[in-house]
Amino acid sequence: MIAESECVMSAMMPVAVREKMGMFSATRGCMETDVANMLESGYVFGANGSCTIRVASSIEDRLKAWGLVYRMYAERGYAEPREDGLWYGPHDTLPEACTLLVERDGEPLATLTVTPDSPLGLAADQLYREEIDELRSRGRRPCEIISLASQEKNLRHGAEIVKHLFKLAYLAATRLMGATDFLITVNPRHVRFYERTLLLKRMGVEKEFTKVGGAPAVLLALDLTTAEQQYLEHYGDEEGSFYRFFVNQETEADLLEMMVRQHRILDADSLRRYFVERKPLLRALPSAYRQHLRAYYPNLV
Repeated sequence: MIAESECVMSAMMPVAVREKMGMFSATRGCMETDVANMLESGYVFGANGSCTIRVASSIEDRLKAWGLVYRMYAERGYAEPREDGLWYGPHDTLPEACTLLVERDGEPLATLTVTPDSPLGLAADQLYREEIDELRSRGRRPCEIISLASQEKNLRHGAEIVKHLFKLAYLAATRLMGATDFLITVNPRHVRFYERTLLLKRMGVEKEFTKVGGAPAVLLALDLTTAEQQYLEHYGDEEGSFYRFFVNQETEADLLEMMVRQHRILDADSLRRYFVERKPLLRALPSAYRQHLRAYYPNLV
């Protein structure tokens, strides 16, 4: 049995990435104070360092993320009233999933979850199975961003938050999960931002997504194997460019170490409480995925 507190991301990490992190650690010597603080509390950004991003590993942090997603989705008419005020589902049981939580002055501000492909499939399969299966047939390894929500009202600040979240999500997907493609379903009114800023491309036609109240959705994709080159060609290599922000060899190893150290699977008691007792979600999972979970929760699945 894999211990419930053991990080699974280090096991998923490609050997080359582990070696690279080792080289950075060896040359860094004694860990500097700012790096130590980041590993403990999270990635700091924003005016006067008021915002932090960390991996939501404890049930307390997961509840903050699930609660924030529910409030934002309910506000936009995507979610029906729920007594528990939480938005979570089967993909939140994935031991390999990575939920990132942004806080400002200690209060939850934004969140997203990166989920690798698995026997459970991807959430977007519900609408775009044919398109995603075409990727799989070519040996691609898609992952998906789900449960993206932000309560930042300032549009410019909101875009900045998404950029920082996307940067860490990209590292988790490519360096830790070995994914080749980012997928995300978004409301059509947000497509322009993702296409113009993050260079995602449309992968499917607009459809109604019953999971979010029948709201329109569009599947967007980014080829992760060429993303850095795309950003270099589009934004240039000048100091302060989005490429320089996105690709930063000086901080990459520290960010990876932070995510690996902070990542933990959901503890068994919380899995039972939220996915068996409060919502009987585990019973409906595909048998192949239930078998996958047995390595982590042999007494529950």
